[in-house]
Amino acid sequence: MFLILYDSLRILPYYNTFPIHNEDLFLFEQKYFSFNNITLSEYFQVHHNSFFDLLSGVYLTWFPFPAAFALYLLFKKQQLLTFRFLLGFLLTNLIGFVFYITYPAAPPWYYFEYGAEVIRSTRGNAGGLVRFDNLVGVPVFRSLYANNEYIFGAIPSLHSAYPLVLSYYSFKYKNKYLSALFVASTIGIWFIAVYSLHHYVIDVLLGVGCAIGGITINEWLFKKSSIEDIMKRFF
Repeated sequence: MFLILYDSLRILPYYNTFPIHNEDLFLFEQKYFSFNNITLSEYFQVHHNSFFDLLSGVYLTWFPFPAAFALYLLFKKQQLLTFRFLLGFLLTNLIGFVFYITYPAAPPWYYFEYGAEVIRSTRGNAGGLVRFDNLVGVPVFRSLYANNEYIFGAIPSLHSAYPLVLSYYSFKYKNKYLSALFVASTIGIWFIAVYSLHHYVIDVLLGVGCAIGGITINEWLFKKSSIEDIMKRFF
């Protein structure tokens, strides 16, 4: 269901009538999340180093880690927790996709490259993640973002939401090593989201909000209903 919804985003540039937010989003970031009137995105556009460029590879874990955790839970015969985790993941996405549709927003790299102009046909760009590609000598992020047909989905940062959902349910599983790994991944992704010029701070915060919302609704469902009732409602 997630993959179908995610793939459907490619039609948004052609049919979405909501206004795309670009310069106003930068000005909001500048007003509320800047130091000496300089946003973190502006700072990282100029200041970066090889350590953080290499650390940017953690951005690749946003989907493999949740998928691997779900398979691991199934292998350990934790079917109920697997279902709770995947349903929480789906609910988080549904909340995020509502934002994508109703509040299309340009990422920082777009504003720095094109200014206030909105060009709906603009293709994806790896932003600051190209520095990781340059370090490892493989066009990993260039390839991933080259075919991205919808770039105006900066709000919320679902990349920042997924690892939080993952960390929450890893704590439910009570494996301290997995939990430590996933928490480290969460913090790393939050930082790299801004460092790589793919998201503003507000994008990350709203992504965290989506995760909290998805988890809250999910846990409420399981508290109020049996798993059979929940499966009937969704499937």
